[in-house]
Amino acid sequence: RNNPALGSILESMGIHDAIANWLIRYLTGELTGYQRRVPNDLPRMRETMEPCDILLVEGNSRISQMIMYLTQSSWSHASIYIGDALLRWGGPHAAEALERFGEEATSLLVESDMINGVTVRPLSKYQDRNIRVCRPHGLRVDDRDRVLSVVLSHLGVRYDRRNIFDLARYLTPFHLLP
Repeated sequence: RNNPALGSILESMGIHDAIANWLIRYLTGELTGYQRRVPNDLPRMRETMEPCDILLVEGNSRISQMIMYLTQSSWSHASIYIGDALLRWGGPHAAEALERFGEEATSLLVESDMINGVTVRPLSKYQDRNIRVCRPHGLRVDDRDRVLSVVLSHLGVRYDRRNIFDLARYLTPFHLLP
């Protein structure tokens, strides 16, 4: 209890968390000037997307810009389409999604972000973003169900924040830290 070293460690952990939270808010802040190049046909997407399709997204935040720069890709974020699988399989997450998204809960994505961790979101979240749908070929129904089961089992898991400070150093105009 009266261990000064332990108090120092706990205090530094609190400071570390506060800095990490500030950094996450900064990195996930949206940038101005984003342009969608091709309109998205959401009703058609809802009709044609299948569970386990991957939605690639061009984000408009600082972290998205860093990811696209570092990976030399047009895409900064990926989500997996689960459709109505969560509603069919039930559970507390299903009830929450139905209450939160209403009829949009029949076309859900699972994704992970720095703030919320692994969550479900409606497909409409990305209506105003540049997106691409990727479909796995040759995926059998039992394999698809196994993938969906694993994905849904991760709902609520926190985002791994270990590399936040490593990413932040790419924001500096010069690299002080190796």
